[in-house]
Amino acid sequence: LTAAWVLDECASSDADALFAQATPGEGVGSPAHPVLLRVSVSEQIDRVARFVRDHVERACSHAPLSWFSLVAGSALERNAEVDLPVEMPALSPEASFELHQAEVALFAQRDAYRRRRTARRRERQEFELTHPDAYRADAASQASSIARASDAAAHASARTAVPTLRVTLFGGVEAHIGGQLVDPRLLSRRKAKTLLALLVLSHGRETSRDRLSGLLWPDRELEASRRNFYSVWSHLKRTLEVDGRCPYLIRSPTGCRLDARLVSSDAYDFEALTRSLLFGTSDKEDWEHLYARVSGEFAEELAPYEEHNEVIDALRDRYRVQLVDGLVAASTRLGMQGEARGSLWFAREALGRDKTREDAYVALMEAQIASGQRSAALDTYFSCRRFLTEQLGIDPSPRIVDLYCSVIETEETLV
Repeated sequence: LTAAWVLDECASSDADALFAQATPGEGVGSPAHPVLLRVSVSEQIDRVARFVRDHVERACSHAPLSWFSLVAGSALERNAEVDLPVEMPALSPEASFELHQAEVALFAQRDAYRRRRTARRRERQEFELTHPDAYRADAASQASSIARASDAAAHASARTAVPTLRVTLFGGVEAHIGGQLVDPRLLSRRKAKTLLALLVLSHGRETSRDRLSGLLWPDRELEASRRNFYSVWSHLKRTLEVDGRCPYLIRSPTGCRLDARLVSSDAYDFEALTRSLLFGTSDKEDWEHLYARVSGEFAEELAPYEEHNEVIDALRDRYRVQLVDGLVAASTRLGMQGEARGSLWFAREALGRDKTREDAYVALMEAQIASGQRSAALDTYFSCRRFLTEQLGIDPSPRIVDLYCSVIETEETLV
């Protein structure tokens, strides 16, 4: 515990103040010489850090972490994020994982304690109401305001133990912790938003720091991008703090990731939605609800502010293709079920998302024919043929030509 206090003092102090030079003596051999003093402080901090590292490693390999080991290990990890003249020894990936697990368990224990304390207070109040006593009533009247304030504080604190982090990426990046919107000013830095988006899109998988640094600053040298990365990482951790700690971001010696158990995102909802569109749902095609989500919640693209990030650009294109695939499949399936209106809506949405897909033109023509919109079906055919011939230099497929012929052949011959 003392070692943790020492490391916490290092993390919270300014580096220049920590390594402040004492008044130099006459010679280099003087104990107060600034160079020797700096080296001595560095060696002492390094010795304490290695002691903590070795202790936490041993504790993780033999038994669950004690509270003292948890505090010391957390202090060591905080120092690794501070720009000090001393290079902190890193924990092994296994020890880092165990440390984070212990931190999450500690949050849960605190929450359970607060809930029990609130429940006991409520039981005592109910007992006092059902068992009136003059002496107790006099004492209660003097402390009623304090009790009300304490109850309010207990209710507020009971909700702060590891709440879910909700990150929205479609149309822009926003974060909610326990349903409360994170101040947009704290997420105004573009690189911080991009880093959060990259971690969310990794689905809890670990990504190396060098890989993330290269994605955030592709035109800079690796060493410079690393320094920038540590600054953005620290800023993001402060932005997502809960009770002075950030349980969502995990950094190990090999990379960084989000704790997938504590994070949800509309990107995950989007993937589930496209699967429902492609393969149907267990219900009898709740297509109105699916269409409302497509046209509302996912009307905008993924992280539209980011235009030059290879991972986000690739995922944006993949999501667009997946969504159009799902819309075309849903339109075809609804048409086979006799839901002409739903088939028409999904086909229109598919073509509005991507006007280069011939299967979207086919789906729209089929839906229009089923709805009795023959002139609209002809317009769709000519738009498709014009795009294919002028832009790609190819002829329409036999399928869409057959649909065109089916419309023409139904016309009555004028005599």
